[in-house]
Amino acid sequence: MISLKLTRATNSFSEYGVVLQRSILLLFFHFFSFIPIDYYKPKMTKRRNHSNHNQNRKHHRNGIKKPKRQRHRTKKGMYLPFAKNLKFVRKGTLKAKMEKKKNQEKEMEVVKN
Repeated sequence: MISLKLTRATNSFSEYGVVLQRSILLLFFHFFSFIPIDYYKPKMTKRRNHSNHNQNRKHHRNGIKKPKRQRHRTKKGMYLPFAKNLKFVRKGTLKAKMEKKKNQEKEMEVVKN
């Protein structure tokens, strides 16, 4: 059996290699010293922020329905002079309807008498 012995030269060479590695690492970290030390620490594991699991089934449980149509469209964002005019127009048509209704009632009274 062959026995290997570490000679002084081999040992000194390995020590020299370790010293060289350390000096290279120090130079490397000195060069990147603007990076905060926390950057090199291991990070915490990330948690799941969102999952769409089971959502589709839940949505379809009561059925997907069409959105209900609005009876009156909103006037928000409408051209202001037009919206104001529309208000007066509706008020005028309301007066006309009321007058028409009164006239019909009068006619009904005349017919009864």
